[in-house]
Amino acid sequence: MGKKLSNNPHELKLSELEEVVRAFRDAYGEKKLMEYLRSIVRNAENKVEKTAKKAGKKLEPTISELEDIFKIFEGDHGHQKLLDSIAQAVGKTASPPKTPPIKDVQSKEAQPENESRVIYQSNEIKTASQKIAVWLEKKMPKNIDMRKVIKFVKQSWQQKKYRYPLVAASLFLGIYLLFNLPLYYARWSWKKPEMQKTIVKTQEVVQKKSADSAALAPGEVIPAGNVLVIPKLNVNAPIVMADTTDENKVHDELHNGVVHYDGTVAPGEVGNSFITGHSSNYWWDTGKYNYVFVLLDKLQPGDQAIIYYNGKKFVYTMRDAVVVQPNDMSVLAPTDTPVLSLMTCTPAGTSLRRLVVHFDRTDPAYYKPTVVTKEKVVETPKTTTTTKGSSFWDSLSGLLPN
Repeated sequence: MGKKLSNNPHELKLSELEEVVRAFRDAYGEKKLMEYLRSIVRNAENKVEKTAKKAGKKLEPTISELEDIFKIFEGDHGHQKLLDSIAQAVGKTASPPKTPPIKDVQSKEAQPENESRVIYQSNEIKTASQKIAVWLEKKMPKNIDMRKVIKFVKQSWQQKKYRYPLVAASLFLGIYLLFNLPLYYARWSWKKPEMQKTIVKTQEVVQKKSADSAALAPGEVIPAGNVLVIPKLNVNAPIVMADTTDENKVHDELHNGVVHYDGTVAPGEVGNSFITGHSSNYWWDTGKYNYVFVLLDKLQPGDQAIIYYNGKKFVYTMRDAVVVQPNDMSVLAPTDTPVLSLMTCTPAGTSLRRLVVHFDRTDPAYYKPTVVTKEKVVETPKTTTTTKGSSFWDSLSGLLPN
């Protein structure tokens, strides 16, 4: 079916022509087929009618007339259109052809506007310029006619005003490439390094956040200022935030309440919040809080102390009590948890020793930070030893004289 139809009707068998007619009808429909049949019949009407009367047969087109139908279609639409239409129609009823139809470059109707396309599709590439045009055609956008580009370059080279700039540009490009050879060599010779998997362990401190303040009881109001409350001992005293550790000044501040020792953490914070108060004083000293801690030794583990500080409430629960010498400074040591330390003189009425009661903050609850070890798999390049000849200049060392 890929050959052009000949004027000799004996080149095709009747069965083959019937298959072509059937394919034409499938492709363009019964109506289009009958229109071409009628046009042939009208042109040879008299001859056909006479032949039919003499033979006593029905009016039917001969094989040569069927071939004329295809010649008329070929004249209107071109030989390539006829072959493509028949091949497409035959493909619906039979197996498709193994080789695609070849573009007829001699057909006027099938001639494309871009001449370089015809060269490529007709497989008639002979000259070097045509090969270059076809190669550039694949690389460049389809809307660029590479034959015109090559023609423009040739014409420009023939003119001196373009020749010398082209020579200068070529020299510049050559020098540029020469000086950048190591760069291109490095990119060309680079190989992706082999990767190895390594397990990296990291430690992270996780701290669960606690509330800012303890919950208030129904009807409870946070008092103004900073206050220490010990329900079991009926203690309700203001807290004086001292800004000095001088014993005389701290002793003077004890007339106004209990004193927070300077250098220790504020109430509620993580660390040792140290507060001291009188258990007794001279009878002629008229201080209001001379006996604020006189019953401090009556506290038992589990008893509570409440501190109101900066508008927040903190509840502490007693842990233990110790008696130390007056010069023992270990009671001021910092801690890694929120601790309240209350100190007074003991036995009451003397200054022989010091009683220190330790409390732990229980509301809001404190959560110790935990250290979590995490493992992560990372890929790192394998270590390779650098050998001579790894650089571009080293690779050329064999060409240099000794």
